[in-house]
Amino acid sequence: MSRYWRCEAGGTCADACISAILTTIMRVERQHHGFSIVELIIVITIIAVLASAVAFAMFDGPRRARNAERLKAADVYITLLSNFYTSKGYYPTRSGAVNYVCLGEGYPDFDGDTTRDCYDLTNAGPPYNTADEDATFTTELKAYNNGRLPLNIKTPVVDRLGVSRVGPVLNYGGMEVIFFLEGDNEKCAVQKLVLAYSSNGTTYCYAQLEQ
Repeated sequence: MSRYWRCEAGGTCADACISAILTTIMRVERQHHGFSIVELIIVITIIAVLASAVAFAMFDGPRRARNAERLKAADVYITLLSNFYTSKGYYPTRSGAVNYVCLGEGYPDFDGDTTRDCYDLTNAGPPYNTADEDATFTTELKAYNNGRLPLNIKTPVVDRLGVSRVGPVLNYGGMEVIFFLEGDNEKCAVQKLVLAYSSNGTTYCYAQLEQ
Protein backbone atom coordinates (compact mmCIF):
# COMPACT_ATOMS: atom_id res chain seq x y z
CA MET A 1 0.00 0.00 0.00
CA SER A 2 1.34 3.43 -0.91
CA ARG A 3 1.72 6.01 1.83
CA TYR A 4 1.79 9.80 1.46
CA TRP A 5 3.01 12.50 3.81
CA ARG A 6 2.21 16.18 3.78
CA CYS A 7 4.39 18.65 5.70
CA GLU A 8 2.73 21.89 6.72
CA ALA A 9 4.71 25.17 6.84
CA GLY A 10 6.67 25.69 10.04
CA GLY A 11 6.72 23.29 12.98
CA THR A 12 8.81 20.14 12.71
CA CYS A 13 8.16 19.42 9.04
CA ALA A 14 11.60 17.93 8.35
CA ASP A 15 11.49 15.76 11.47
CA ALA A 16 8.03 14.41 10.62
CA CYS A 17 8.96 13.56 7.03
CA ILE A 18 12.25 11.91 7.98
CA SER A 19 10.58 9.89 10.74
CA ALA A 20 7.91 8.66 8.32
CA ILE A 21 10.52 7.69 5.72
CA LEU A 22 12.59 5.77 8.29
CA THR A 23 9.47 3.93 9.51
CA THR A 24 8.69 2.81 5.97
CA ILE A 25 12.29 1.73 5.40
CA MET A 26 12.17 -0.49 8.49
CA ARG A 27 8.83 -2.00 7.40
CA VAL A 28 10.14 -2.75 3.90
CA GLU A 29 13.32 -4.16 5.38
CA ARG A 30 11.33 -6.64 7.48
CA GLN A 31 9.18 -7.65 4.50
CA HIS A 32 12.03 -8.14 2.05
CA HIS A 33 14.71 -9.47 4.37
CA GLY A 34 16.72 -6.25 4.56
CA PHE A 35 18.57 -3.78 2.36
CA SER A 36 22.19 -3.91 1.39
CA ILE A 37 24.66 -1.55 3.06
CA VAL A 38 24.99 0.46 -0.16
CA GLU A 39 21.22 0.94 -0.42
CA LEU A 40 21.00 2.10 3.18
CA ILE A 41 23.86 4.57 2.69
CA ILE A 42 22.14 6.02 -0.39
CA VAL A 43 18.82 6.44 1.44
CA ILE A 44 20.44 8.03 4.50
CA THR A 45 22.42 10.42 2.27
CA ILE A 46 19.25 11.54 0.48
CA ILE A 47 17.49 12.11 3.79
CA ALA A 48 20.41 14.17 5.10
CA VAL A 49 20.48 16.35 1.98
CA LEU A 50 16.72 16.97 2.14
CA ALA A 51 16.87 17.80 5.85
CA SER A 52 19.71 20.27 5.27
CA ALA A 53 17.80 21.98 2.46
CA VAL A 54 14.68 22.35 4.60
CA ALA A 55 16.67 23.67 7.57
CA PHE A 56 18.49 26.22 5.39
CA ALA A 57 15.25 27.47 3.84
CA MET A 58 13.62 27.88 7.26
CA PHE A 59 16.65 29.77 8.61
CA ASP A 60 17.32 31.98 5.58
CA GLY A 61 13.74 32.91 4.71
CA PRO A 62 13.27 35.62 7.37
CA ARG A 63 16.61 37.24 6.49
CA ARG A 64 15.70 37.42 2.81
CA ALA A 65 12.30 38.91 3.69
CA ARG A 66 13.96 41.63 5.79
CA ASN A 67 16.38 42.44 2.96
CA ALA A 68 13.48 42.66 0.51
CA GLU A 69 11.83 45.26 2.76
CA ARG A 70 15.08 47.24 2.93
CA LEU A 71 15.40 47.21 -0.85
CA LYS A 72 11.81 48.37 -1.23
CA ALA A 73 12.27 51.21 1.28
CA ALA A 74 15.50 52.39 -0.36
CA ASP A 75 13.95 52.38 -3.83
CA VAL A 76 10.91 54.35 -2.61
CA TYR A 77 13.14 56.99 -0.99
CA ILE A 78 15.32 57.24 -4.11
CA THR A 79 12.20 57.94 -6.18
CA LEU A 80 10.79 60.41 -3.64
CA LEU A 81 14.02 62.40 -3.36
CA SER A 82 14.48 62.43 -7.13
CA ASN A 83 10.93 63.74 -7.61
CA PHE A 84 11.47 66.36 -4.90
CA TYR A 85 14.60 67.61 -6.67
CA THR A 86 12.91 67.61 -10.09
CA SER A 87 9.99 69.59 -8.70
CA LYS A 88 11.88 72.14 -6.59
CA GLY A 89 15.44 72.18 -7.92
CA TYR A 90 16.95 71.35 -4.55
CA TYR A 91 16.80 68.65 -1.86
CA PRO A 92 15.15 68.99 1.57
CA THR A 93 17.11 71.33 3.84
CA ARG A 94 19.22 70.17 6.76
CA SER A 95 18.96 71.95 10.09
CA GLY A 96 22.39 70.78 11.22
CA ALA A 97 25.86 70.22 9.79
CA VAL A 98 25.76 66.41 9.87
CA ASN A 99 26.40 65.00 6.39
CA TYR A 100 24.54 61.73 6.97
CA VAL A 101 20.79 62.13 7.45
CA CYS A 102 18.43 59.29 8.40
CA LEU A 103 15.65 58.67 5.90
CA GLY A 104 12.64 58.02 8.09
CA GLU A 105 11.82 58.80 11.68
CA GLY A 106 11.43 57.09 15.04
CA TYR A 107 14.89 55.49 15.06
CA PRO A 108 16.63 54.63 18.37
CA ASP A 109 19.07 56.98 20.08
CA PHE A 110 22.06 54.67 19.74
CA ASP A 111 24.74 57.06 21.02
CA GLY A 112 22.76 58.64 23.87
CA ASP A 113 23.04 62.24 22.65
CA THR A 114 19.21 62.74 22.68
CA THR A 115 19.17 62.75 18.85
CA ARG A 116 17.73 59.70 17.13
CA ASP A 117 20.18 58.05 14.74
CA CYS A 118 20.57 55.16 12.31
CA TYR A 119 23.98 53.91 13.42
CA ASP A 120 25.22 52.32 16.61
CA LEU A 121 28.90 53.20 16.48
CA THR A 122 29.84 51.75 19.86
CA ASN A 123 32.02 49.07 18.24
CA ALA A 124 32.93 50.96 15.07
CA GLY A 125 36.34 52.29 14.16
CA PRO A 126 37.31 55.57 12.47
CA PRO A 127 36.01 57.69 10.76
CA TYR A 128 33.00 57.36 13.12
CA ASN A 129 30.46 58.62 10.61
CA THR A 130 27.13 59.38 12.28
CA ALA A 131 23.67 59.52 10.76
CA ASP A 132 21.00 61.44 12.66
CA GLU A 133 17.37 62.24 12.15
CA ASP A 134 17.00 65.85 11.01
CA ALA A 135 13.68 67.48 11.90
CA THR A 136 13.85 70.18 9.21
CA PHE A 137 14.76 67.68 6.49
CA THR A 138 12.02 65.25 7.57
CA THR A 139 9.35 67.97 7.80
CA GLU A 140 10.06 69.21 4.26
CA LEU A 141 10.06 65.69 2.84
CA LYS A 142 6.79 64.80 4.59
CA ALA A 143 5.13 68.02 3.41
CA TYR A 144 6.05 67.18 -0.18
CA ASN A 145 4.75 63.60 0.22
CA ASN A 146 1.27 64.49 1.52
CA GLY A 147 2.30 64.60 5.16
CA ARG A 148 3.78 61.14 5.46
CA LEU A 149 7.02 59.26 4.94
CA PRO A 150 7.51 55.98 3.04
CA LEU A 151 8.43 52.69 4.64
CA ASN A 152 10.43 53.03 7.82
CA ILE A 153 12.86 50.18 8.53
CA LYS A 154 13.46 49.56 12.23
CA THR A 155 15.29 46.20 12.28
CA PRO A 156 19.04 46.88 12.32
CA VAL A 157 21.68 45.10 10.27
CA VAL A 158 24.29 44.01 12.81
CA ASP A 159 27.72 43.15 11.41
CA ARG A 160 30.28 40.77 12.88
CA LEU A 161 31.88 43.62 14.83
CA GLY A 162 28.58 44.34 16.57
CA VAL A 163 27.91 47.61 14.71
CA SER A 164 24.20 48.23 14.06
CA ARG A 165 23.05 50.09 10.94
CA VAL A 166 19.41 50.70 10.17
CA GLY A 167 19.00 53.18 7.30
CA PRO A 168 18.41 54.03 4.60
CA VAL A 169 20.65 57.09 4.92
CA LEU A 170 21.25 60.14 2.73
CA ASN A 171 24.86 61.27 2.39
CA TYR A 172 24.06 64.94 1.99
CA GLY A 173 27.60 65.80 0.92
CA GLY A 174 27.63 63.40 -2.02
CA MET A 175 23.87 63.03 -2.52
CA GLU A 176 23.99 59.27 -2.17
CA VAL A 177 21.28 57.08 -0.71
CA ILE A 178 23.06 54.41 1.34
CA PHE A 179 21.38 51.30 2.69
CA PHE A 180 22.47 48.02 4.20
CA LEU A 181 21.57 44.36 3.70
CA GLU A 182 22.15 41.35 5.94
CA GLY A 183 24.81 39.01 4.55
CA ASP A 184 27.80 39.24 2.25
CA ASN A 185 27.47 39.79 -1.49
CA GLU A 186 23.73 40.45 -1.47
CA LYS A 187 22.22 41.96 -4.63
CA CYS A 188 21.52 45.70 -4.32
CA ALA A 189 18.64 45.68 -6.80
CA VAL A 190 17.65 49.38 -6.86
CA GLN A 191 17.67 52.21 -9.38
CA LYS A 192 20.67 54.56 -9.72
CA LEU A 193 23.03 52.05 -8.06
CA VAL A 194 26.69 53.09 -8.36
CA LEU A 195 28.51 51.03 -5.73
CA ALA A 196 28.05 47.84 -3.73
CA TYR A 197 30.50 46.00 -1.48
CA SER A 198 30.52 43.63 1.50
CA SER A 199 32.30 43.71 4.84
CA ASN A 200 31.87 41.75 8.08
CA GLY A 201 28.59 40.13 7.06
CA THR A 202 26.94 43.32 5.74
CA THR A 203 26.37 44.46 2.14
CA TYR A 204 26.63 48.21 1.55
CA CYS A 205 24.63 49.73 -1.33
CA TYR A 206 25.03 53.24 -2.77
CA ALA A 207 22.61 54.95 -5.17
CA GLN A 208 23.64 58.27 -6.71
CA LEU A 209 21.08 61.10 -6.87
CA GLU A 210 21.14 63.93 -9.37
CA GLN A 211 23.04 67.08 -8.33
